[in-house]
Amino acid sequence: GTLTTVIIVGNSVGPLAGGVVADLLGLRFTFLATALLLVAATAILLRWVREPGSEPAGAGLTAGAEVPDGARVSSSDHPSAGAHPPAGPKKRPVFDFSPFREMPSLAGILLIGLAVQTAGSIVYPMLPLYVQSLDAHGGMVASATGLILGASALCAALAAMLAGRLGEKMGYGLILQVCLLGGFLFSLPQAWVGNPWQLLVLRSAASAFLGGTMPALNALVATRVSRNKQGGVFGLASSFNSVGNAIGPAVGSAVATAFG
Repeated sequence: GTLTTVIIVGNSVGPLAGGVVADLLGLRFTFLATALLLVAATAILLRWVREPGSEPAGAGLTAGAEVPDGARVSSSDHPSAGAHPPAGPKKRPVFDFSPFREMPSLAGILLIGLAVQTAGSIVYPMLPLYVQSLDAHGGMVASATGLILGASALCAALAAMLAGRLGEKMGYGLILQVCLLGGFLFSLPQAWVGNPWQLLVLRSAASAFLGGTMPALNALVATRVSRNKQGGVFGLASSFNSVGNAIGPAVGSAVATAFG
């Protein structure tokens, strides 16, 4: 849940900061702020992030240190001395469907993740217009929209951390069921709110429940798929989540255009 929490915290700060910058400095400055943040992220990556095994060979030996006898390479160990070279790593297929055999419910988990991401992003295109309609005579619409999105993402981050801990004690399946039910109960009344503050409360509560679904889904995958295949499965899950984030705004725009 910690990694999910960090990601969602970034998602909470972004809309709030973007809304304030847009209202105070103009829309164009939000793109400049985005570029500067990406430059800062690149600098952090180059300065502090190191992959395992990226240290140069022999970096851990000090000058004059003796090499252990077991680490010495004799001429008989060299391939040129007649020994067969070690076999290379076994190639894996590009599309490995074996995790679906190990975990028959994997397809359902991926679809749940897609549905959750779609539900969370479906209101993004018309949220500023909805906020403006709730407070037609008020200003700072971008800031109000950013506050709603930021508070919602912050609640989701806190809920993700809590859900990860509760899942270890109560079971991730139960946590997932409770979160999906809570997300439904707090999402439905948002259509009948009377002011932006009511929308803020309801959307934050719904986002908290939806945020708790992601650690539960990830834990269900991690505990049921072989460790050597988890990377591919998590990559597939990330792809499904990205598709949900892409489908949601498109569906929301179509529904708003057709039905208002």
